[in-house]
Amino acid sequence: MRALPFLFLLAVPAFATEYVGQLKSEPVPGPAYMVFDLAPVPRAELPMLPAAPAAEDRVFAGSFRITPDHPELRVVLVEPPQGEPWLYADGDLDGKLSAAERFPLGDVLLKLPPVKPPGRPFPVVLHPIPPRDEARRMNYSRNATMEGPVQLGMMEMLVRYPVDPRTGLMSLKGQIGMDVDDDGIIEPALSAGEVKSDAGDGPPIFRMRDSYFSTASIDPATGRVVVKTHPASDYKQFDLRPGAELPDFEFTDLEGRQRRFSELRGKVVLLDFWSTWCAPCVMEMPVLRKVQQDLGGRGFVILGMDVEDELETQKKLVAEQGLSWIHATSASVQDIILKRFGVDRFPTHILVDREGLIVSVGDPGQRPLKKESLPATVEEVVSRKPPVEYVGRLGEPVPQSGPGLPQKLDPAPPELLEALPVRPAPEDRVYSGNMRVLRRSKLDAQVVLVEPPQGKPFLYADVDLDGKLSAAERFDFGNWPGLKEGWGAALLHFRMSTGRIPYYPVLLSWNPEVSAQPKDQPRSLIRAASAYFEGTVPVEGREVKVRYPLNAEAADVEFRQGILAMDLDGDGTFSKGLVAGETRGAFGDREPVIFRLGDLYLSTRSVDAAAGRIVLRTHAASEYRRFELRSGSQVPDFEYTDLQGRNGRLSELRGKVVLLDFWGAWCSSCVAEMPGLRKAYETYRERGFEILGMDSGDKPQEQRRLVAEKGLPWLHATAASVEDVVTRGFEVWSFPTKILLDREGRVLAVVDEDRTEEGLMKMLEAALGGKAEETAAGPVR
Repeated sequence: MRALPFLFLLAVPAFATEYVGQLKSEPVPGPAYMVFDLAPVPRAELPMLPAAPAAEDRVFAGSFRITPDHPELRVVLVEPPQGEPWLYADGDLDGKLSAAERFPLGDVLLKLPPVKPPGRPFPVVLHPIPPRDEARRMNYSRNATMEGPVQLGMMEMLVRYPVDPRTGLMSLKGQIGMDVDDDGIIEPALSAGEVKSDAGDGPPIFRMRDSYFSTASIDPATGRVVVKTHPASDYKQFDLRPGAELPDFEFTDLEGRQRRFSELRGKVVLLDFWSTWCAPCVMEMPVLRKVQQDLGGRGFVILGMDVEDELETQKKLVAEQGLSWIHATSASVQDIILKRFGVDRFPTHILVDREGLIVSVGDPGQRPLKKESLPATVEEVVSRKPPVEYVGRLGEPVPQSGPGLPQKLDPAPPELLEALPVRPAPEDRVYSGNMRVLRRSKLDAQVVLVEPPQGKPFLYADVDLDGKLSAAERFDFGNWPGLKEGWGAALLHFRMSTGRIPYYPVLLSWNPEVSAQPKDQPRSLIRAASAYFEGTVPVEGREVKVRYPLNAEAADVEFRQGILAMDLDGDGTFSKGLVAGETRGAFGDREPVIFRLGDLYLSTRSVDAAAGRIVLRTHAASEYRRFELRSGSQVPDFEYTDLQGRNGRLSELRGKVVLLDFWGAWCSSCVAEMPGLRKAYETYRERGFEILGMDSGDKPQEQRRLVAEKGLPWLHATAASVEDVVTRGFEVWSFPTKILLDREGRVLAVVDEDRTEEGLMKMLEAALGGKAEETAAGPVR
């Protein structure tokens, strides 16, 4: 089983200014696709093909250009009455089709020669679209990227650069990507802040927690990339993640009045980023006009943010379309749009609630602010009740028990023995070493282990970090919850001069087998890998227990990264597993983690470790996006795209027992389970069993390759099409995970740990036999 990493574990040295990375040697076709048509070709007009098609073959032809500088790329599709179709594609752009340019129908990778040498080939993927009536269409990729890791201290950050289709070389012109949340995916959504374009003043700056990066240089020939750091003052872009407060800004309206965004506080505001030259923007105007008419009297307003129009041009279209809302002139907000909001695709909408907090960001193609869903989304936000806050108490930080990190201690030199508060006996064995207290600081503490020939060993630790060991810094190994029998642990409180807590807790565990090793061998203690805070908040007459991780970099409480917990059933513990929903992964700064406590929906608004204060706030039910996965719960319908590019819905599988398999090609445990899944599929398919693979973190070509290699004949959703459903709906962070649904789409079982093939077969036998109650005996959590 593998859990996706959380950003709070990262450590980026504050003193470094430049980092070097090496990108892949070959560019990869990008995610942006265009469609071109293939028209039937009468036999008398057939192009010169290397081999003439048979009389009964159907032939279609079409062409497209990657850029205006490229010649047309001609494609010919041949469909025989029997057998598989194939196509010819003029990949060398010489205007002719050769026998070497014949390909089986499927994903065809072409490498186009550069039109501006010297250069390298530019990759283009042709992807067939399922035929509809007499039409034939294909997709072609119109961009390409080069990506690779840049080493940042203890971690790697994935970076991505566009490739110029004319030269085939990577460039800084276009959209640059950096995986700032370290989830292995560079997300295109504007709210993620991972894809940005040059706004006219050099490569964009990205924010990774409290660090800021841009590209210092790239070498198109070698793929060498240099990333540099910036001070926080260089970062000007707004934080557009849900839940963030939108900063104030000035603008001039069409009447020439100077206005501020803060004047609209108390209203629900839809910022509409548009231009008169943008046809989709103009097409959406009737929808916006209707929303303003319906909701304008209930505290809703639209603020038009024109990006690139002369004032008279803007006024003319506003009058023609009857757009009665507030409009900012392009001259007053163009710089804000491009450099502060970072919007470079139109139309884009940003919905802000009455408190000035961002609700949703809908750049082109992104939900929930697409044209068809926008009215309902806006009305729901307008109808929300004001949030209620609950204030509680935060306890002291506590180290996490369980698996940890080794802390090596070497035999102590003679001079150290003299410096100890009590000189050891001649027969005592003494070991010492330095331990880094915080990951991002230079706080090193000396630790000394003393093993007497009789009795238990004990520790000295420089907990006040003054560089000396005193008699008060002697610690015995005692019992600690969760330790193995016979082990001992010492709880150390290191004094903090930075951060918002007075001390940082470290648990060092001692294994009795260590003392049995030869005297001259190093010793190893086990250090707890993490620490946490617990607290309680009174909510509607009951004390609700909560837990937050301790940030080991900043010595502060963390509620935007890592694992958060809330005791929802009041039993005093935090149940693990997807069903309970009490222990959950944070989404970073993008959006709050909302827990459901009966009819209340709660997130953490703030935590002050220094004051010991917790503030929870309520949310509307519509803001709670997590699926309920208790036995018998109905799983909401969702859309997905399969590996052939077809769109599907979960509801189309009603009438079958469905296993949702959450997996990734990178997950060795997932791949190891594939033979068992294939056996189950072959055994039970005819009895109404289906598998829907819910891929996470793979590119389509990687997913297709593994599916083909392993022979996995069931349905597979592409990672991009279900990413939001996996992380925010099901909230699956560990892989493999499986969820079994009955014929009505209700939850039968949730398996969020590895399961044997035998156990899976028994569970399916019970489900398909109509004995749903038997599945409850399995590991349903």
